[in-house]
Amino acid sequence: MSLLLKTTKIINDWTDYNGHMNLSYYILVFDKSAEIILSKFKMGEHAAKTEKKSTMVVETHTTYNNEVKEGEEVDVFISNFDHDKKRLHYKLEMYEKNKNILSATTEVLSLYIDLNFRKVAEFEEEKLRDQPLTTDQHIALAEKFGPLETHAYVKGLKDYPEIVRIIKAEDEKNQWGENWHSDVSYNFKPTKAVILKSIKIPPVGGDTCFSNMELAWETLDEKIKDKIKDKKAIHSSLGAEFFIKNYKKMEGNNKKNYDEYSNEHPIVRTHPETGKKILYVNWTYTKEIIGMGKEESDEILKQIFEHQARLDLTCRFNWTENTVCIWDNRSVIHYAIADFYPGKGLGYERVMDRIAVEGDNPQ
Repeated sequence: MSLLLKTTKIINDWTDYNGHMNLSYYILVFDKSAEIILSKFKMGEHAAKTEKKSTMVVETHTTYNNEVKEGEEVDVFISNFDHDKKRLHYKLEMYEKNKNILSATTEVLSLYIDLNFRKVAEFEEEKLRDQPLTTDQHIALAEKFGPLETHAYVKGLKDYPEIVRIIKAEDEKNQWGENWHSDVSYNFKPTKAVILKSIKIPPVGGDTCFSNMELAWETLDEKIKDKIKDKKAIHSSLGAEFFIKNYKKMEGNNKKNYDEYSNEHPIVRTHPETGKKILYVNWTYTKEIIGMGKEESDEILKQIFEHQARLDLTCRFNWTENTVCIWDNRSVIHYAIADFYPGKGLGYERVMDRIAVEGDNPQ
């Protein structure tokens, strides 16, 4: 689950007599990339000067894997991220850009600091939450990640066909995306990333769970790995009715292409930017392992789906209005929890604006 933060070219001043970058400058490159994260929290250099809010590193672990040289470019990705009211924890990975070779990693644990009093402070949650983007700003943000796609079955907003407005009405029981899935994994080129913005959120419930499929592959039983590592699976689109029938405020695409279609993808795909292995099946759209009998295929998929839902692979995201959530759709699966419908006495509407970025054919 990785997102590119920054690309940096190695200059002469950072290198030794052999032209290799000195160890201390690996830290510099990581720090410059981390500043991008900190600025989003208003805890970076500018905030330290203007608001007296910053962070203090209390623990760090850096691993050096391969040397980089003068003139080479490195990409720094954020591969793990978590925070609470007092702490910020993240992991960064540095790759040599042309060869896509892992050069170094660093894992950092920081505390939030109030510089006025020189003591640990609590993080203000609204700095992450309150992002009242206009529709044009939402589009512009999504385009930073690549070309945008339109949904095969669901009609987008007027004048903004790339934005699907996901609406669960007050009296509806079903929630769009309420089972584990990777968005449009049935496409020949499934979605790369999703930028989801909350418009209207129920006062209770409506969270989204995410599960890390890189970790899912790493922790999968070795016997299952041996059976599936070179196999492909069929992913089905399920047809238009799956996306619009139970949602009276969701409108079908004008093309009226309601037919089901499918594509085959490797069960274990490789992330095109980091080279990491990803367990690329999901409960909603993956229907069959190619080259296996139905009984064996069903049993192995059942075991995999149960493994993917393990709590230690997951996190739960609590929405508030005007929150923007961005995820790498190749590396995670997600589940929109339907716990606010009338059958539970919670008849609330939930409205989200979804933009998806075009991906590649899984390899």
